Amino acid sequence: MSGSRVANAAFSCVDAMRRPVLGHDFAYTNAHRIKALTMTLPALAYFVCDFDPVILHIWGPLSLRWYGLAYVAGFAVAYLLWTRAVSQGATPLNKDNVEELMTWGIAGVLVGGRLGYMLMYDFGTLVADPLSLIRVYEGGMAFHGGALGCIGAVFFVALRRGLSPFRVGDLGVMGVAWGLFFGRIANFINGELWGKPSSLPWAVVFPKAPLAEGAPIVQVDYAGLSIMANLRHPSQLYEAALEGLALGIIMLLLFWRTGLRERVPGLISGLFLVLYSVSRIICELFREPDAGVTPILGFSRGTVFSFFLFEIGFAVMVVAIVMAKRRTRLADSGGRNS
Repeated sequence: MSGSRVANAAFSCVDAMRRPVLGHDFAYTNAHRIKALTMTLPALAYFVCDFDPVILHIWGPLSLRWYGLAYVAGFAVAYLLWTRAVSQGATPLNKDNVEELMTWGIAGVLVGGRLGYMLMYDFGTLVADPLSLIRVYEGGMAFHGGALGCIGAVFFVALRRGLSPFRVGDLGVMGVAWGLFFGRIANFINGELWGKPSSLPWAVVFPKAPLAEGAPIVQVDYAGLSIMANLRHPSQLYEAALEGLALGIIMLLLFWRTGLRERVPGLISGLFLVLYSVSRIICELFREPDAGVTPILGFSRGTVFSFFLFEIGFAVMVVAIVMAKRRTRLADSGGRNS
């Protein structure tokens, strides 16, 4: 039997095993099949990300999921950090203001995140089926949309209560990164938003991910079958570490260990947007672009939107510094005139 027929037969078996489990059609041309077969790595003990996204089935379609728990944990940590700042006199907000900020912040995250996802990543579906906007249980939230929703919540609360938007924002961003941290961990547990193919020692198998053409493949056990899959970057964990944990610690240090919140209100808010954007752009280098989403000038959508968020953050920093210098000059001139 020729080498082409051997390769063809081998991948026919692989395709037959994968389709019932994953629902993908992994048809290749003969040349692609031969190329992929020759790049198969030895069968070793690779980590397969196949966690159950459901923690507890409650009744019918109702269930407790890791992703929902991540949102609850993020909001809870933010509320604890904000109320501690109030009790320590580190913010002009009182407890009622914090509760109002939490209420509108949750609304901003959910509405902005969902609307942002549909507009930025799935606009065609939104046009064809407008009701898909409210079917949140099908998945689809975008941080950049949620960020704009939170910015709107900050200005709404500040203007309504006669507070400085910068002071409200500096308090708010102290809790945002922890929601990102829990959310990315939930993405990993769900086996979604996987990274690009990799052969690094900590690379992970995501069974739901389609085979990448020309990338090394491994044979692993999944759902009682032996399947072929790519090793990939656990980019969700990279984002959890960089956008979540590291950025969260930096925000805590800036708020509590420096005098920036008093000397230059708004600078911490701008720094958060800038540092998040840089972190996201770095992580996008290891993350597989969303299927069916057309890049913009060769960049992923997440990268492009992070460029815009960086510009917003930089503008906030500039305005905060200019306003702080103006207050200093007015204070100095007032002191000399007295």
